Amino acid sequence: MADSNDPEPKKGLPGGFLIFIFAVVLIILTLQSVSTGKNGRVSFSYQLEHLDNLHLIDRDQSKKVAVKDNLVTFSGKFLDQVSQEGKDRFQYLQLLNQNQELQSQITSIQVALDALQKSVVSSARYFFSITGQPVSKGGYTIIGRNYDTDSRINSIVINGPIEKNRVNLAQ
Repeated sequence: MADSNDPEPKKGLPGGFLIFIFAVVLIILTLQSVSTGKNGRVSFSYQLEHLDNLHLIDRDQSKKVAVKDNLVTFSGKFLDQVSQEGKDRFQYLQLLNQNQELQSQITSIQVALDALQKSVVSSARYFFSITGQPVSKGGYTIIGRNYDTDSRINSIVINGPIEKNRVNLAQ
């Protein structure tokens, strides 16, 4: 029964250990912020090739070693200033990207124009069938040939007989 009066031992981490961990983290953060060297990380070999192509790496103080199939070990120094050739290459890449975006926009606009052209023809035929107006032998021009380009015919001319199954305004 004498043992029952003894307090139970404390479970968990002592307070001094937590203060020690906090002090170590604070020292590490201080050392990282004091370091003056510029650090950069390259995760994959293809990223390193882009940095090299854009002249962002000092080639005299850098080396690449192929470790395995796609793994590259890099050690070296980044340039302090971007060279004019690097700026020109980056501008070329921006213009190339812009060209690809504009080409995709042109494709989507052409698809939309085709759909709208079919819709205009359908609406015009429906208009002529409702009103009962005949279409002349030369056709009815909705959009003239002035809007045609070398790459696309934009003119819309309604030709041929219009279905007269419907009750129209002339009847």
